[in-house]
This record gives sequence, structure tokens and C-alpha cells, in this order.
Amino acid sequence: MNGHSAQSVLVHAALLVDFDNLYSALVQQDSYVANQFATNPGRWLAWLEEHVPVFAGCSGDCRRRILVRRCYLNPQAYAHFRPYFIRSAFEVIDCPPLTARGKTSTDIHMVMDALDVLSQPTTVQEFIVLSGDADFTPLLLRLRKHGRYSAVLSAGYVSPAYKASCDYLISQEVFIRDGLGISEQDEEVAPHPPEPTVGRPSEALLNRMAARLHAAAVLPDGIEASELPEVYKEFPEFRLGNHWLGFFSLRRLTEALVTRRNDLVIVEED
Repeated sequence: MNGHSAQSVLVHAALLVDFDNLYSALVQQDSYVANQFATNPGRWLAWLEEHVPVFAGCSGDCRRRILVRRCYLNPQAYAHFRPYFIRSAFEVIDCPPLTARGKTSTDIHMVMDALDVLSQPTTVQEFIVLSGDADFTPLLLRLRKHGRYSAVLSAGYVSPAYKASCDYLISQEVFIRDGLGISEQDEEVAPHPPEPTVGRPSEALLNRMAARLHAAAVLPDGIEASELPEVYKEFPEFRLGNHWLGFFSLRRLTEALVTRRNDLVIVEED
């Protein structure tokens, strides 16, 4: 026996995870939260399947079953997270850098796979996209044309067009609290390295890193946040610790480097 009636409706879903995008956005805010996302996908997967309301327009007792589980990641930067997703029955699709600037083909892979799912014999009514990349807006519109429903989880800013194109927006706060099971109190007591014991990096090192960042952020496209850790890992001093050189987040370290040059600026996606 289970908790659902004989009249319950089973809704099939596809879950597409843009790992680099979501992880890099989370780590800018809190490395503990990002690590919980990356190392315990089974927990938030069960939450998506069992607790997030079904948004596929069905009435009555509806159940979600996630048939397609795909995680797209850059193996050069995040291969060590692969086993966690494999153990939760994800297909992990490697999306290595294709250019000198580290550009991957994650977005193209995700779009092609979503369109492939549309043509499968088993009807998938819902598509859940874990990414804040507004480039997926046309995909969401295409899914709507085919009578499918979509949900988006984005950490941080959400483009108005991207938000309007989906049927359900999973807020970052709800995902962290309910999906990851992390309360504000948990974040406060999370095991961050104590600031007083971390030596500040030298001015010379920060200047060298700022120069390297400028070289990597060549026009016209600049450099994505998800590509920054690979640039910083070129410096042995950065690789020695796990505290972002005492700045404790990707965002704060990058801001410190940007302020050292007049030809660098952080551009927020609109």
C-alpha cells in the first residue's frame, strides 16, 4: 500500500542540471551551501519528486516521477563531484571547454537533449531546468508551444524574460531551506575557516591575479563566473587553501581583483 489513491495521476518529468552555472552561483554566496548541493543530490532530488507541487496542470492527487535525470558539468573543474550524481541515478554528461577561454557546450547539449525528450514515445509533461542562464528562454518557449510545463531554479538574479517563460519558479531560498535542508542557523554555524587564522594574500599576488583575470576576460564576451576558479587555480597560493585566499567566496575574491584595475568590471546578467 502507498499513500496515493487509485485515482492518482502520474506526471512524468525531465530534470536537466546545468551544474557549472548553479554551483558557481551558489559558491559565490556560501561555499557550504554549494557543497551540499554538489555532494547530496539524492536529498534535493527526492524533494523535487515528492514535495514540490506538480505544476503540469493536473487536478486532484498528482504524483511526479522524474524519468530523465541529466547533469551537465565541466570534467576539468568538477569531475570529483561526478560520483555523487551517478549514485543518485543521474546521467552525467561531460561538457569540457572547447575554447581557450573555457567556453563549454553545456547549453547546446541541454537544448538538444530536451528536444530529443519531446520526441520520445513516453510523454514527459514537465521539464525542470536547474540553471540561471537566460539563454534557455527560447527552449522554455518551445516547450510551452508543445504543451509542456517547465520549472526553473536559479541562484541569484533571474531575468524577467526567463522568469516569464517558465510555469513555475523555484526560489533559491526555498531550495536551500527545503531542498538542501539548510536553515539560516545551519549556515551561521557551517564549518567555514576562521578568518583571524587566515593570512591575507600579498599585494603582489593580488596584482598578478588581477592581470591574469584581465588577460582571461578578453573582449567581446568577457569570462563567465563558472570559468573563474580554473583561472585562479593557476596560482599555487590559491590551491593551498579552501578559503578563497581569505575572502571566503568566489564573489568577494573577484571583486577584490576587479577593484585593482580600471579596465575590469563585473557585469550582472540582465
